[in-house]
This record gives sequence, C-alpha cells and structure tokens, in this order.
Amino acid sequence: MYDGAWQIANPAGCAVAGPKTLRFSSRGNLDTPQIEMLPSGQWVGTHRDAPKPLPLVSTDAPPWHLGAATSKDGVLAPLLSIAEIETVKDCGVDDLAR
Repeated sequence: MYDGAWQIANPAGCAVAGPKTLRFSSRGNLDTPQIEMLPSGQWVGTHRDAPKPLPLVSTDAPPWHLGAATSKDGVLAPLLSIAEIETVKDCGVDDLAR
C-alpha cells in the first residue's frame, strides 16, 4: 500500500511552530520520493536529493486535528476537512502515512 513512487505537490502554505507561523511559497513542481521495503523488512524512503535512504519507523502518533481552530490568527485553514480526506482516501486520516 505504501511502497512505490509518490508524487508530492508543493503548494504555498504555512507551518505553525509554537507562537510562530512560518509561511512558504509554492515551489511549482512535483517531488517524487520513493518508499521501499528492504529484504530485512525495514521500510526506507529515498529521494533524488537525499545522500542516503532514510529509515522509516512505525510509531504511535497522536490523532490529526484539522479544522476551524487552524484558521484563527490569519493562519490558512486546510483545503479539505478530515471527513473529506477520509472520503477521498477511503480510510481514516490516522491510517494515512505521515
């Protein structure tokens, strides 16, 4: 389900880190990272700009929270709601790779 090439668009957006909002512009291109499983069973991520494969480790992550709270204080709201993402991907958002 996760292995193979992934195309990632880089639209404009922002990241919130504590009290700071970091804004970034669109790169206007697609990145194509690769995820693969080694014979040992270890998942790794590769990218044309990466010096070596990045080991990927499964972990218990907190649930995703998207919605109205993210649109306060001038921070852009997400383009899709959690319900819309789950409909498009046909699974819960917490089951998506991140």
